[in-house]
Amino acid sequence: MSKRKIENTNIEKKNQNINIIEKIFIIDNHIYFNGIIDDKNLLLLKSKINEYIVENGDTQNRVDSTVDLTNCIVIHINSVGGYIDSLINHIDIFSKTVKIVTIIENRVCDCGLLFAAISTRRYIKQQARVVIRGVYNNYWYLFRQCAVENINKFNENLIELFKVATNRKLKQDRILELIKTTQEFTPKNIKRLYFVDEII
Repeated sequence: MSKRKIENTNIEKKNQNINIIEKIFIIDNHIYFNGIIDDKNLLLLKSKINEYIVENGDTQNRVDSTVDLTNCIVIHINSVGGYIDSLINHIDIFSKTVKIVTIIENRVCDCGLLFAAISTRRYIKQQARVVIRGVYNNYWYLFRQCAVENINKFNENLIELFKVATNRKLKQDRILELIKTTQEFTPKNIKRLYFVDEII
């Protein structure tokens, strides 16, 4: 396996093993994304996807109904959340000429879930947990989403992203319920809410 660094971070070697401390790194066609959803991280991700396409050419066509995880780009995601505007600004990550699938690895929250759920094919590991926290004014958890005067627009964008992430199967009333209070979901529950396609 070839490992290519995405950003300058610390790597420690102990007894021939590499302990990876990076927030984002890539091994072959697998990208491991461990960070918040913000402009910096999504730009890094986008640049490395483009580099992969240049180096390897097109993989599976996006319209294929079957998924071969060896012949597409796989993004493994752990995220405490982030910024809705950043996700909207970089949503074209998933409009590439290659199939991009996502796997929720251990724990994703809020905006991290929406990010994982807008790809071509969505997976979640059996041990993973998803947290959707309540939105309070212009904050989603610790992340200030907008100026106070733009709250209405933020709420509109948030609801629209929830609809896109669930292929418009989740009704607006249910979305509003989800963002009122903090809840933790098992893979089975998050699949019932249409955020993922398969538990692995």
